[in-house]
Amino acid sequence: MNYGKLIAAIAMTTGLTGQAMAQDIFDRSESEFFVGGGYGQYSVKWDDEETEFDEKSEVVKIFGGIKLNEYLGAEVAYLNFDEANDFDTNAEIDGFTFAGILSAPIHERASVYVKGGWFTWNAEVKADLPVLGGVSEDMDGGDWFYGAGVKVGLLENLDLRLEYERFEIEDDIEPKLDVASASLQFAF
Repeated sequence: MNYGKLIAAIAMTTGLTGQAMAQDIFDRSESEFFVGGGYGQYSVKWDDEETEFDEKSEVVKIFGGIKLNEYLGAEVAYLNFDEANDFDTNAEIDGFTFAGILSAPIHERASVYVKGGWFTWNAEVKADLPVLGGVSEDMDGGDWFYGAGVKVGLLENLDLRLEYERFEIEDDIEPKLDVASASLQFAF
């Protein structure tokens, strides 16, 4: 048996298969732009204390992005969190996310996805101190975030997204924000 020819045949087959897979993943004919908005609730964990999801802890989100193909995409979003409380400290946080999205189709009209990226945030922190009274400070920063979700097609260009995201703000206010949200996404 000629092992050189066998290795060359395997390499050629693997190379063609790898090239076909790469071409399928980066096929621009399936690319589309999308916009959307959603509503959710969040819980806050300050060090060892945690607040529960409730109707007073709301977040509104507006987003847009590009789906390169059925596997890869990118998204920019604006999030506005209602006031988060920790007894004598309150924080109002909003910001922008910049994320990459990796999707896996599970049905013709449904897919699961993971996403991750950077959260650029602004916060106004207010504290009621016994001696000084109310003190306020504006803060800003950036931190990594990640999430996962499911997207279900409702109409040809309209999808419902259900997702969970985790934001870990590593500044003096140090909360971990867990967000559960539902959004509508329109593709064009």
